[in-house]
Amino acid sequence: MARSSRSHTRVFDANVTKEKKKSKEGDNVVEEALADIPSLPELKRIYYELMIRYYSHKNDYLEICCCYKAIYEIPSVKRKSCRILRKICWYLVLSLRIPMQSSLINSTLEDKNLSEIRNFKLLLKQLVTMEVIQCTTLWDSYKDEFENESVT
Repeated sequence: MARSSRSHTRVFDANVTKEKKKSKEGDNVVEEALADIPSLPELKRIYYELMIRYYSHKNDYLEICCCYKAIYEIPSVKRKSCRILRKICWYLVLSLRIPMQSSLINSTLEDKNLSEIRNFKLLLKQLVTMEVIQCTTLWDSYKDEFENESVT
């Protein structure tokens, strides 16, 4: 995945609980931020929302999906997961058919929260089967869902 050349997403995986005196050179240690600076999960969400805007201009639906997936993995977001999970599904459907898309579809199908939005689970299952999908039938089935979906 291509990411911003100035930012490394590894920073979002840094361990906040390590104590400063126990840190060794090369450890990812995050010191407590000032009161007016957002928390690390909030910064992660902001970063990926900006990347979604960037990839939207390039019409790179798979990268947009990956950004939503990263947002979905934030514990505070996972509690209200249906909205983000719906976005992941839509962008998986829109993305190019490459091995990474297949991998993301399979991992999304394994997500237990997908059972809450059953029609999206069926949509993804249609993509992994070897049957030919009739576009008009698919559109008729999901037209209302798609039109009710917000842009961001």
